[in-house]
Amino acid sequence: MNGRTILKSTGCDPRSLPLDVREAFFLAQVDGVVTLDELAAVVGMDLDGALTMAAKLLGLSAVAVRESVPPSLAGAERRSKHGSGALERHARRAVVDPRAELEPTSLRGSERRSPLVSPARGEQRSSVAGTGGTEGLPPRVGRAHATPLRRPTPRPERRRSRGAIGAASNVATGTEDVVCELDDATVAKIIALDARLEKRDHYSLLEIERGADKKTIKRAYFRLSATFHPDRFFGKRLGSARAAVERIFLRFTEAHDTLTAPDRRAAYDATLPREAAPSERRRSNRMKRISRELGAVTKENAPRRRSSKGLRAVEAPPPVASPSVVPPPDASRSVAPPPIAPSVASSSVVASPAKTLGPERMRQLRAAMGEIEAQRKVDLLVTAAEEALRTNDVVTAANNYRLALSYREDPRLREKYEACDGRARVLRFEKNVTAARAAARDARWSDAAVFFARAHEARPDADMAARAGHALRMSGGDLTEAAALAERAVALDAKCIAHRITLAEIYVAANRLGAAEATTSRALVLAPRDTRLKELAAMIAQRMSSNRS
Repeated sequence: MNGRTILKSTGCDPRSLPLDVREAFFLAQVDGVVTLDELAAVVGMDLDGALTMAAKLLGLSAVAVRESVPPSLAGAERRSKHGSGALERHARRAVVDPRAELEPTSLRGSERRSPLVSPARGEQRSSVAGTGGTEGLPPRVGRAHATPLRRPTPRPERRRSRGAIGAASNVATGTEDVVCELDDATVAKIIALDARLEKRDHYSLLEIERGADKKTIKRAYFRLSATFHPDRFFGKRLGSARAAVERIFLRFTEAHDTLTAPDRRAAYDATLPREAAPSERRRSNRMKRISRELGAVTKENAPRRRSSKGLRAVEAPPPVASPSVVPPPDASRSVAPPPIAPSVASSSVVASPAKTLGPERMRQLRAAMGEIEAQRKVDLLVTAAEEALRTNDVVTAANNYRLALSYREDPRLREKYEACDGRARVLRFEKNVTAARAAARDARWSDAAVFFARAHEARPDADMAARAGHALRMSGGDLTEAAALAERAVALDAKCIAHRITLAEIYVAANRLGAAEATTSRALVLAPRDTRLKELAAMIAQRMSSNRS
């Protein structure tokens, strides 16, 4: 490919291709008529960039290379896309010279009305410009009589902005529009906005909020289009600002089309970062102000080392020529101080006379920064908790709320934590009970003790506490902790004989026979006929009597 290559569109949907804004605009200008040189001028790039972009579009099958046009007919074909096709379809019509538009006015007289003789009669046709030859002109078809030349009816151009068509015409005529007829303020505004296009999203580009409705979006689009639409500058020479105006209007159109379509807007919003809440913005601005104030004070109070070059001795004024003339007193001619040695001047430290903040103000600023930082951490934890709740992870949400409360006590945050922690406790209880029972069935008493204890911690339950104490005794663990769990079970359900038996067994294993005897005695009062309780009481009495003997 080269600068004279002509591309034609294959008719594919640009939205289905991986194109950026500039490539989409390049594809929109491909019409099967303009060359790559003209496309480069319209888009606002050099020929190498246009060749690179054309190669990419060819690889995506978005465009195809059209057969090259002879140089003598290139200009005429661009002015009339029907050209030779019209002659072939209407053979009975007069021959149309495609170069008639380029004919000077002085030649549009009798020469233009000169007869054209059919090649069948062996006669030659005279050139429109007055030169002989038949090069570049189609043969006469089906008519023997001469007819005057008529201007072809041009095919309606594909809808493009007048700015783009004007740029193409400038390139076609070999002239470059380097003169800008816009005022300096308008050009500066266009260039500044064009430089910020890639850094702005659709909402900031249209100067609207993210929650704006369709009516607001359209109102903003039409307001900005009235300022930057290429048709607003119709009839004016834009110079280097032409390509910027085209890019700006293309971005406005893309933003409007995306935000007014619900599906496309939802997909686009999903790619944007989370918008900071108003409270976060106010807090961030406050922290920046405090940081600037503290930074300014720190910088001003820091000692600065003065260079010896700034402490050169001032030479005394030259002596007065006439002793009778006394010059007026002048402060600039006062006696200069003695020169300072370079070694002393270079090592001297001069304190800045800048103002300083008092200790109370410094303490207030640092305390304010501490509060702002704590609030920032709270906001992060609350955001994480809300994200966890959206995924139904109430355990993680409760932990994040609990950590947020450790930084700052907030009644509303406390209410959210308690509601979330209640749901989390239920889930933890059920999960640990299932795991503990499975471990107890497999005689994995250490694991069973841990899971039963966690279940009791998630939701205080007498049965879970007693089972945790029993599993801890069976695993050979800490009997003191096992006794504490069993005592808690008895306290929660004092009428349950099984919990008292479990407590007595733990006392016996810990060799606390007195406590075991007291526990069985109280249990016998509640259930005097319980066989297991009687056997346990007899065994405790036998061991106590053997210890006495």
